[in-house]
Amino acid sequence: MDNYLDKRRTGDPLGKAGRDIQSSIEQWSLKRANGNPREFANHYEYARAIFGTSREVAKDMYQGQKNAERKAIARATNDITSEKLTAKLEEDLNTVAEDFGSPAQLKNQSFNTDLDELTAAIRNLEDIGFESPAAAVYHARKHGGELPISYMTGNVIDDYTTAARYVIRTGEYTLDKNAETSSIRAIVRKDFVKEEKKVLLEAIVYTTNEGRVTLATFGEGKTKQ
Repeated sequence: MDNYLDKRRTGDPLGKAGRDIQSSIEQWSLKRANGNPREFANHYEYARAIFGTSREVAKDMYQGQKNAERKAIARATNDITSEKLTAKLEEDLNTVAEDFGSPAQLKNQSFNTDLDELTAAIRNLEDIGFESPAAAVYHARKHGGELPISYMTGNVIDDYTTAARYVIRTGEYTLDKNAETSSIRAIVRKDFVKEEKKVLLEAIVYTTNEGRVTLATFGEGKTKQ
């Protein structure tokens, strides 16, 4: 966790809230993680996403005013107290579909030598999800604003889930195998139109040699192929 923090503290947007606030978020994440480094990262990134969204909304609210940026940071900081973060997280965790917060399991492992078969198997999964509920809601809060307008109904978690599964079912697949772990990465992409501009949405899905399928991330495409 220390290595994660050392990397994140450099240029971390939460640093704008002050070191005391940043430290309180670290402690909140540690408590929620129960010793799991990945869950610590998921909770810390969740807090960053909430802070970032709140700050952007506040910047629009205070646009043109004196000290607008400082006011926006102060307002966003008020939204990431331990009490408010816990309440928001619990609300999101209650909203996220149970199977969107856990990996799926394929029944037939022969696809490891047949990538076309694996592609079809992943497309047909109904319950593919992230490694944990916290990972699911963190990614939804971070990338939910990247969705096409047609997917934005006002429920960020549900909208993100629906869009991710649609891309996984209907997108274009590129697969590659990790020689060391035998896991297979699928990059799944699909074009959409947002505000008259084309936007590429991308899901990254990993399948282990045992057939465990995990959604690693979903949002605007950034992966080089």
